[in-house]
This record gives sequence, structure tokens and C-alpha cells, in this order.
Amino acid sequence: MCGIAGIFHTDGAPASEIDVARMVAAMPHRGPNGHGTFAAGPVALGHGRLAVRDLGPGGAQPLRDPAGRGVLVYNGEVYNDRELRADLQREGVAFAGTGDAEVVLHATARWGVEEAVRRFDGMFALAWWDARDGALWLARDRFGIKPLHVAQAGGRLAFASELRGLRALPGVADRPDPLELARRILPWIADVDRPPFLGVENVLPGEAWRVGPDGVDRRTWCDVAGEIDVDRLRAAAHERPEAWVARTREALEAEVVTHLASDVPVVAFTSGGVDSNLVAAIAHRHRPDLVAYTLDAGGEESEAAAATEIARHAGFPLRVVRCDRETFLRSWATSVAAHEHPLSHPSQVAMVPLVERAHADGAVVAVTGEGADELFGGYEFLAKTWHRWRRARSPLRRWTHAGRVEARALEETPFDYQLIRKEPRAHLRMAATLAPIEESRAHGLMARFAAIEPAEDRAFLAHSLDALRRHLGWILLRQDRLGMAASIEVRVPYLSTRVADVGLHLPREAKLRRGVAKWALKQVAAAHLPPGPIRARKKGFPVPSSYDAGTTHLLRGGVVASLFRWSRAAEAELVPRIEADGVLRHQMVGLEIWGRLYAAGESAASITDRLLAGS
Repeated sequence: MCGIAGIFHTDGAPASEIDVARMVAAMPHRGPNGHGTFAAGPVALGHGRLAVRDLGPGGAQPLRDPAGRGVLVYNGEVYNDRELRADLQREGVAFAGTGDAEVVLHATARWGVEEAVRRFDGMFALAWWDARDGALWLARDRFGIKPLHVAQAGGRLAFASELRGLRALPGVADRPDPLELARRILPWIADVDRPPFLGVENVLPGEAWRVGPDGVDRRTWCDVAGEIDVDRLRAAAHERPEAWVARTREALEAEVVTHLASDVPVVAFTSGGVDSNLVAAIAHRHRPDLVAYTLDAGGEESEAAAATEIARHAGFPLRVVRCDRETFLRSWATSVAAHEHPLSHPSQVAMVPLVERAHADGAVVAVTGEGADELFGGYEFLAKTWHRWRRARSPLRRWTHAGRVEARALEETPFDYQLIRKEPRAHLRMAATLAPIEESRAHGLMARFAAIEPAEDRAFLAHSLDALRRHLGWILLRQDRLGMAASIEVRVPYLSTRVADVGLHLPREAKLRRGVAKWALKQVAAAHLPPGPIRARKKGFPVPSSYDAGTTHLLRGGVVASLFRWSRAAEAELVPRIEADGVLRHQMVGLEIWGRLYAAGESAASITDRLLAGS
């Protein structure tokens, strides 16, 4: 796991190695074990190293192809590197080291970027300078586990793993995007595909960009929806349930073992639920020295007791990290600074002490359970979508006026989260125009699953697939940014190619069966975890709302008021309303913290002092 950066001049002007070194230096937490740069003509590449595998000098980057075909900088892990190494050796490639980065180098040079990334099973963002035709390639993994930001202006393209890498260049990513910031406070908007600075965009999940003198050619090498075999999905619906469970078990156990490959200590991050603890339990069987960390945010909804029960049952040691109100307030500005985005959930703050404790204990790699809910049907909103469709299609209801109205509403807004269109307040209905993709994506996914019957199953599966982009994005942002802020590589076995393929091709009944969410995965978990937590409802890292109560004083005369041009009278009326709404309060104060950090240049320490003094 590392940080990458680079500059390419499409007009042929020479790129500055000093500039790219400055970009890498702006992300020191991503590269605590060394920096490297390369420059030749219009391109300059930089790399900050977090040493995880092949710890010697052979793992340093940028990596130059021995035949002179190009240069690579790469961030991530490719877990099927042994298989790819064997394929390349059969083609006559000789290797100098044991790490996966060298495999990525030779695969890219020999097969080309688009073919190579299709064969990678892992998480990655990479840049490949192809010296043969003078093109720079940028690529990102299929789910967007690893980030890659790009800014283009005046014949120059710059890229970096974090926005601060771009901001190290004068005049780049230095102006907030008011439209994007406004989107962050709309109901159910969680898409992080667009950064909150003008002139910056992301290489999207599953994209590969070819950048040359003639401009940028954006190509999609993987569309997850397009990779689903609907005929295979339909056939799976007629299988015995035991077959669903067996495929899930086999894939997950194999991939957890694969994700343990490391030359440095590996830990697990867990909650009180099934997904992360199942990963930890499997991992502990193969790596007995594994230690788990969990968060105790206090309050009635704390998951610490359940996490402790599971760890005791499974036999792995657990370290519980406490986050009280003062710790939360002290961590808020730190978390916003690490994310570089306004935050959408208090868990993004509460996880700061968790990763800091793990880092202090020497952790470098952590495995966790992200992606399971999207792939195996764990969210309550997915079940709500299924029940809404099933209710609307019931024989008794479809002949009533209310039933016909509901059926028409479902055709317009297939998924439960799209209720913004049903908002009685006109300004919120109009706000949907700020996020049109939220409105159009649902219908495209429903069409993709047109052959799936009944309609409620079609809606459930389509909504699950939507969650892989819309909902999972901010979770992966949290895992990358907070983990790397503490120089910890966070790995997500559920998003491996093999496990994802199994999850995407399970029928609805394997995911929501007799009222039980994640049914197939929970059958696997029953062999490892106690029954109580398996049956418990999902909580999702709850944090008491009292932790940020009384913090809206930060809004008075602040950046948000200036950005959205509040008058004094408007501010006086709005701030008490925001204080009374726990969800809106966290979003607006978080946006204010972001503005103070990234627009006003205030330090995190200064903002923390303000939060503590006024609360």
C-alpha cells in the first residue's frame, strides 16, 4: 500500500521532478518507508512506500521495465500475483524480487494495461508510462477500493492518491466546488465519485485512461453490472440452498487466506456484527498471532459487548478502543482532514482512535468486512425495497386505487432511497436535479435485470448492485483514508474477484430468506460465531447523537454561512433548526470543519479547540 502521484504534459513540455516530489511529500502517511521519483520528457512519476511485501530495496518504486518499455507507480495489492507470476515466467519473464509490484510491472508491459487489469484480483490504482508510444495510462480497480484523483488544466494533467497531493501544486484543487458541497447535505446523497474541489475528478472504478498528446481517452475495462450473467443468476434460483452456502464458504475461506499475505503484522478491524468477525475468525485459524480491534462508542447501541462475545467464542484476542464524547470531538477535525471530503456519518470520526491505537501497537495491515452487505443483501433498505414491490403486486392490493398509485410510484422510483421524489416539500423535490445520476441509475439497473422474476426479486437485486457504487463508495473512502492516515493498509476480502462473483450470482432467496438478511453468509458464519450476534439486527457502527450536540456554534459567522451567503437573519433562524436535527447537525458542522480546513486554512488543532470550548 502506498501513495502515487504524477504529472504529464500533453503539449510535450518537460515535467518537473521537483514538483512530483513535492506531491509525494504532501502524503507522508502513505509512504513512511521511502519515496522515489522518475522524470523523462513530458512525464514525472512519484511514489511513497508503505512496505508490506518484499521489504527490501527490490520493492521500491517507481519500477522501470528492464527492456525499457516503460515505468510504473502502483498503489495496492494484487492477491493472485503468484498465478500471474507463473503465467509470465512461462512466457519467458525473469523476476528479480518476490513482491506483487514487479508482477504488475511485467504484466502491464507485456500484456498492456487493459488486459493486465482484467487479470488482476485485488485493489489498485496505477500509472504506467509507456515509453514506446509516449502515452500515460491511469487505471483503478473494479470497485474503487483504491483512490485516484486527477486535475487537468493548461496542457498539464496531474494525478495523486489523495487530494493533498494535487494541492501541493500551485493553483490546483484550491477552490471549493459549491455545487458538490451542496449535494453533500441532500437526503441520501453518498456518492463520492466527484471530489469537492473545482477542476478535480476521479478515475472511476473500473476505468483506464490513456493520456497522450491528443488528449484523454477514458475507457471502461470493467462494468460490474455488465459482468453479471443473468442466465446464471436465474439458474441459481433453482439450486438447493446448500449449494449457495457451499459456494459462499469455499470462496470466502480461500480469499481470506489469500488476503493474509504479508511480511508485516496483520490485524483485524471488527464490529459486533457478522461480516468482519467472520473474516477475523477465518483469518485467526490461519494466522494465530492475529489480534482484532473493535470500537466502543458508548451508549445503548454500543457493539463492544457483542464483539467481545464473538471474539471469546472464536478464540481470537480483542482490544476494545473507547471513544467517548471528548475523544469524538478531538477526532472530528482530524477525521475530516484525513478524508478530504465532508463527512456523512459519525462513524467516520469515531474510527480515528481505533486506527491510531492499532498503529501505536505496530499494525501495518488490517482485514475487515466491507462489501458483504452490498454483495449478500444485508441492508435494511434492500429488504424495504423488496417488501414495497411485493406489497404493491399482491392480488388484493393491485385492484385498489391505493395499490395502483403505489405501483405507478414504484415504476417511477424503484428503490426505497429514492423517496426524495415523494417529498412534499418542493425545494427537496427540485434538489434531485443536483444529482441526476441518483434518479437515472435505478432504471438502468432494473432494465439490466429485466429477465428476473418476480419483480420484487428484480428490484432487490438491482438495488443491491446500485449500493455497490452509491453506498459502498463512502465506506471505501473511509477505510482508505483513515487506514492510510495511520499508515495501515486495509484489505477487504469480500471484494475479491472470486467472492464478489459468488455474491453477484446468488439469487434473492439466498440473500433474503424467510425474513433473514444475508442468509447464505450467515449459514457460513454459524460454524464460526455464536448464534446471538448472528440473529441480531444490523447496527452499523452507531455513535450517540449527543456526541456532536451543541457544536453548531461553529456555524455562526463561519465558512458555510459565507459559502451559501446566509444573511445574519438567516443564520439566526437556521442554526437552531440545524442543532435540533441530529443528522443535519453532523453534516453541516462537518461541512463547516471541512471549509475551515480547506477553504480558510485553519488548522485541525485550532478547530478542535473551538469545538471543545463551545460544547
